[in-house]
Amino acid sequence: MQAVILAAGRGKRLGSLTHKRSKAMQPILSKPMVERVMESLHAHGVDHFTIVTNPDNPTLREHLENQLSFDVELDFAYQEEPLGMANALQMAAPFIRENFVLSACDNLITIADLDAFFQVWNQRQGLNGLLTLMRVPRELINRSGIVEMNGHSIKRIVEKPEQDNAPSNIASLPIYGFSPRILDYLDRVPLSARGEYELQDAIQMMIEQDGGVDGVEVSKRMTVTRPEDLLAVNLHYLSQDPALQVVLPDTIGEGVTFTPPVYVETGVELGAGCQIGPYAYLENGVQVGARAQVTNAVVLSGAVIPPDSIIEDTVVKHDH
Repeated sequence: MQAVILAAGRGKRLGSLTHKRSKAMQPILSKPMVERVMESLHAHGVDHFTIVTNPDNPTLREHLENQLSFDVELDFAYQEEPLGMANALQMAAPFIRENFVLSACDNLITIADLDAFFQVWNQRQGLNGLLTLMRVPRELINRSGIVEMNGHSIKRIVEKPEQDNAPSNIASLPIYGFSPRILDYLDRVPLSARGEYELQDAIQMMIEQDGGVDGVEVSKRMTVTRPEDLLAVNLHYLSQDPALQVVLPDTIGEGVTFTPPVYVETGVELGAGCQIGPYAYLENGVQVGARAQVTNAVVLSGAVIPPDSIIEDTVVKHDH
């Protein structure tokens, strides 16, 4: 099966975290976020990926071609301007040969929910689309595509409606299953008031013309749009193995202690008497001063933690 991964976004809401690397390349326990998304799909039989990226992000392509931790067929398509998901998918269309999964590079769901998604996709005959759905608080309705249901079928999808005009509080998340039929509607999508070509418009046309668009509800979504999200998703991965203790630093001072779960990469320097963990991820090139404490935290490459610091519940970047 194929998958298209949308990784052209610049991630402006991540602020200075994206000054030196793109949103897609933000780390989740030593692997870029885009690789974690691909990894979860590959575990469900996806072996051909088309990555839609920005031509100004050669680091992403270099990593996926040379350092990916599993073997797949790779294609790259380029979206030069942020013109929406329908436009991004149109860039990938020449590489699509069969039914495919479409996912944003920053959208992760649980293994159980992904199992359910693929089970529905494989068992229901004649589907043109399968949307992952999650109920959201009313105040978040205007941030998502909202659906109107008829049983398990999608009757209507509306992009970012006002609360009073929303057909429900059920949001469509950016992970979909599609037949190639969706591609026939992309060039009919009008430019929205936001200046983008909205995928929801193509989905609605396919619902009206062909039908066969269903939904499957998921229990949890992890996405990375703000620095605190990067912390949360790393802590989630650490929590999957409470005994995890990956410790590969170059220098460990006397009396350093580790409390699992922790993940410390190579190239890290730890001063004497440091306390690392629980729930700590230290990327390569980090320096931690003597007696510092790092708990519930992500410390990114190049960051320097002064002696006697207490680092907790935060992401520390190189210019901290």
